[in-house]
Amino acid sequence: MRGERDEYDCPLDHASRISAPTNHDNGRTPLATPTLNGAERITGELIDIYLPLTQAADRRINPRRWLLADYSTAAHSEFSSYEDALAWMDSAAPVIRGCIRIANATSRHEAAWKFAEALHGWLHIRKDFRLWRLTHEIAEESSRECCSASHARILASLGECHLWLEENGIAEAYLQRALAQWRTAEHSLGQASTLEGLGTVELKKGNPEQARDHVMTARGMFAQEGRERGVVLMTRRVGETYLAEGRFHESLKHLDMAYRWFRSDGDSYQQVRTGRSRIRALARAGKTVEAHTLLRDIIGVAEEIGADNDAHELARMAEQTTAGL
Repeated sequence: MRGERDEYDCPLDHASRISAPTNHDNGRTPLATPTLNGAERITGELIDIYLPLTQAADRRINPRRWLLADYSTAAHSEFSSYEDALAWMDSAAPVIRGCIRIANATSRHEAAWKFAEALHGWLHIRKDFRLWRLTHEIAEESSRECCSASHARILASLGECHLWLEENGIAEAYLQRALAQWRTAEHSLGQASTLEGLGTVELKKGNPEQARDHVMTARGMFAQEGRERGVVLMTRRVGETYLAEGRFHESLKHLDMAYRWFRSDGDSYQQVRTGRSRIRALARAGKTVEAHTLLRDIIGVAEEIGADNDAHELARMAEQTTAGL
């Protein structure tokens, strides 16, 4: 299930029959003489191998989100399932972090920000905020050497990371910088996604009307680009603004629609996140039986996709009283 790879392991009884190998008869390519040129070549090859794999894994984990980088050269055939891709990312994440550092240090700046973008799906599932921040701070430095859109992409992701960490002032600053860069690049999808983040900032600041203005603007931009998933995601966000105002009927109308769409589309992660808000709206509207039923279902979905943090959060909700929901 986790895709563990043991190609360098051999059974003990087989190993015991092998005589002590020399450098040339161990069945492997003879070791090259260490040289500075060789080290530089190997370093470059590491980036060239890992970037297509990381992009392919990211696409398998989340095949629906819009991308800035070109994924046409990603190694899509290497991952046959979501589980394989997630397991590989779990094991490869420290190497990918190293690749980003190397790419930045060797002026391969395009590769640095592309690696960071390709961590997106895995980071949302695993919520490794330390790695998220470290990798993207390095990638942000590289992205300044590239186009406005790539810089905006990394700034926006850093903003989202700090939103998860409840560091709202830092998050807002990153998101405002990202929005300015997206506008310079005239990139509608980037602007829309960043407005979503700024809507979340306003919601956390206790300004649901301002939050709704942001996400309604974003929804219109997604609609103009023909991005149905973006429109539905903003519908979820609108529902959350009504939930913050205690307008449960309006909230459930939007959240129900978004939840049904994500479930039908097979977008399990957004099903979990939308379901969480829907559970709160149902409970506060007095529909406690429906809320508890949905909560049990959503915990199962979160566990199935490996979203452990989300599953733990939902389990704590299940332990609360109905009033606490």
